[in-house]
Amino acid sequence: WMLDGGPLLPRGGYILGSHLDPGDDVISHLNISAVRVQHGGVYTCLARNGLGSASHSAALNIYGPPTPRAPLNITAVSGGSIYLRCPVSGFPISSTTWQRDGENLPANYRHRVFANGTLLIRNVDGNTDKGQVHCTVRNQQNQAANGRIYVEVMKPPEIAPFTFPENLR
Repeated sequence: WMLDGGPLLPRGGYILGSHLDPGDDVISHLNISAVRVQHGGVYTCLARNGLGSASHSAALNIYGPPTPRAPLNITAVSGGSIYLRCPVSGFPISSTTWQRDGENLPANYRHRVFANGTLLIRNVDGNTDKGQVHCTVRNQQNQAANGRIYVEVMKPPEIAPFTFPENLR
């Protein structure tokens, strides 16, 4: 289970469990007994095995002022796309702004901020997209909270073309 793209914290008030049903399906559940503002966000259940992975996400909105979460570390693949959600809880949120190195995002055609505040970075570049991204969320009472995400960019392997000499025996 993940919350806003990051791991669930060990002492976050969560109870996680899973069991095998009669049809041999694994049923996983997340229980929050005493809901607090910091429990709000997008929860993702991720299942993996040797054949692949599957995930499902759903938003849980908890009314309250913007509240910061721990900074996130996100790994992106060079040339791919990533979606960043500000690691801040609270609801309702009226605006989300993003910055990198003091410059407001979106800075170019590769960036897009959606109505829900999510930042999309297309064609991730290891030179310009690596590093800290800062976000600020505000509610209608102008209460604000700041979040940070550290983006690491990894390059997929490349193999240079090669040939064998024709006179090879």
